[in-house]
Amino acid sequence: MILFQQDWARERAVIHDETNNKSFIRISMVLRRLGIMNHAFPLALHQADLAPYDPHNLTDPSEELRLRIALECKFNPFYFFREVLRIPASGGAPIPINANRGVLAMLWCFFNNISYIAIQPRQTGKTVIACGIGVWTIYIGGNNLEMSLYTKDTALVQANVGRIKTMRDALPKYLHHPTVKDTDNVEGLSYSMLGNRYRTAIAQKDKQGADNLGRGMTSTPIHIDEPGFCTNIDITYPVMMLSTIAAVNSARSRGQPHANLLTTTAAPIDTIRGRYTFGIVNRAMPFSESLYDLQNNEKLKEVVHANSSNSMINGTFSYLMLGKDRKWYEDAVRISEASQDVNDRELLNMWTSGSDTSVLDPAIIKIINDHRREPEHTELIGDYVVKWYISERFRRSNEFFQRHYILGMDSSENIGEDFTTLVMIDVADMGVTCTFRCNESNTIKLAMFIAEFLMMYPNVTFIPERNSTGGAIIDVVTMIFQQNHVNPFRRIFNQVVQKRNEDEQMAAIALDSPDIIDTATKRYLGFRTDTKTRGFLYRNTLKKATTLNATRIFDTTLCSELSALAVVNGRIDHTEGGHDDTVIAYLLCCWLIFFGENLPYYGIDARSILRNVTADGSEIDPIYRDQQLALRRQIKHFESLISEAASPVLKNTYRQKIMLLQSQLDPSISIEPIGIATINQDVKDYGSSLYTPQEFAKQEKRSYGADETLRHILHLIR
Repeated sequence: MILFQQDWARERAVIHDETNNKSFIRISMVLRRLGIMNHAFPLALHQADLAPYDPHNLTDPSEELRLRIALECKFNPFYFFREVLRIPASGGAPIPINANRGVLAMLWCFFNNISYIAIQPRQTGKTVIACGIGVWTIYIGGNNLEMSLYTKDTALVQANVGRIKTMRDALPKYLHHPTVKDTDNVEGLSYSMLGNRYRTAIAQKDKQGADNLGRGMTSTPIHIDEPGFCTNIDITYPVMMLSTIAAVNSARSRGQPHANLLTTTAAPIDTIRGRYTFGIVNRAMPFSESLYDLQNNEKLKEVVHANSSNSMINGTFSYLMLGKDRKWYEDAVRISEASQDVNDRELLNMWTSGSDTSVLDPAIIKIINDHRREPEHTELIGDYVVKWYISERFRRSNEFFQRHYILGMDSSENIGEDFTTLVMIDVADMGVTCTFRCNESNTIKLAMFIAEFLMMYPNVTFIPERNSTGGAIIDVVTMIFQQNHVNPFRRIFNQVVQKRNEDEQMAAIALDSPDIIDTATKRYLGFRTDTKTRGFLYRNTLKKATTLNATRIFDTTLCSELSALAVVNGRIDHTEGGHDDTVIAYLLCCWLIFFGENLPYYGIDARSILRNVTADGSEIDPIYRDQQLALRRQIKHFESLISEAASPVLKNTYRQKIMLLQSQLDPSISIEPIGIATINQDVKDYGSSLYTPQEFAKQEKRSYGADETLRHILHLIR
């Protein structure tokens, strides 16, 4: 089987560019345009002389030819899906599958024995392809294997079994050899020729029944269809997974498929079943086509293990990623006549919650999710996947290195379900530039990766959460910095820089001393989170950041975590089974933008902060913004001259100058200072600011409504 680039030499395969299924040629070209070296595997053909033959229309009577096609189907499943499989079509004969990015991801993960959860809009083929995998497993590739289907109700069981039977019956006759021993009904199938069975199960409404069902599902693979709508899945699923351990080990030892498939549309997360499924999705590693270029299956499993906490891959694909256009979406909305909430879930992959529990305004959540998009490219650094929302060409350009970025980190123990996450934003507009998360338990290995990243990008300021693992990571990063003659206090956020203006003890510390890191001063590196600071991040920074930056968050995981935030036990937190690791990393970046002091010490020019956006978050040409700021400063200057002037003539002259300047103002934009550092720089450059610190604090309180905002900001600027 061809799965990785190195497999071609072993199998001596060729590229089947004569295939009649042109969708496989198109998807291979898509992978090539995405920069994937291993882009030809969907077109692999082990036996080159089979290329001219259509398995459904053989004119050659040779039994040997039919046997060779059967062997190709068994040992090269991509040939089976490309040339042989026919899927149900409404009102007509079964048709070939249409390969797209979602189809390919599911097939590749399954044949690599990596469990996969597919989240796609309704009617985009995710369940059909899972049923096609069932056909291959039961009637072509499996031996003495039992595959199971678990779903929400009888109707879906019958629909899935019906799909499998339709696909099976559309196989060429020489590939299917039924006998009277075979089971063939709406609830299950068997194929005695290969000793395989297909069992079905329905979600149980009572808890004991749900537990018993999970204990009875001891087979592998398992296809779980619409888990977000299966009653008591939170009881059945964990028991089911434990019950399959022996079957998985047996299948693995015999070289049989043993990955599970979950196919679902997004569900409401204010239901137990939706919330539980959302947790499964969050714990999985987001799929990236860059995985295709890994060396082998062993390396793939290492990467999945490091970047997930359940050894699964989350294949979330939007309608655009699946080759649909905006018209498809608009037609689907028109036909459905459903509520916006339903369309968000069914067509836009949004895991929604009711407005009663959401922390953010529903309008803001909608804007955030409307601007989700896939990464421009992904970068594999060791076992870790970095998702970039800028082009690779720009990332390598001089312009990129001339701009400044902030990298926030929320660290965890990486035991169980929590992740260590990194989010990087652009200082100029707060746009999310890249994200990363992992479940790596080796803290030193993870810290070495972060240090390597920071050395690679010297224009990045690091603001890590300082907790138990965060402290260990900071220590390793600091050590690497020292070895490379980099002052960690100029690259890592620290309280010494933050409090120099208000604390004499901090002001007395010589930050550029070569011996500073050998003293107790290094304990000030990083951002300490406690109940108070975490509360401020959520009550003030969260609302301010999302209001200003709703259109530039991009990352699907971050958007989902923000959308799912709720009030839990009187405080803002993630819902049960959810996460907020990425949110915290993002908010730390935003906090530094809004409330960071002495930012030039980190190399951040205060005049570059949010230079590309206005105070209400709208994008603006930075040159035009500077011109408007200059006009406002001149107006303020003449206003001060009026207050000081005794001569009525002079006052009148100043008023005329103000009127002339005001005529050049653009009233449609709001460009008041957004952060403390901007105000301080104004005072340094011009002797005053458009806003005094006190005025800024009051503006903050009016705009974002945090009770302690005024007191907190005044404390920062005293």
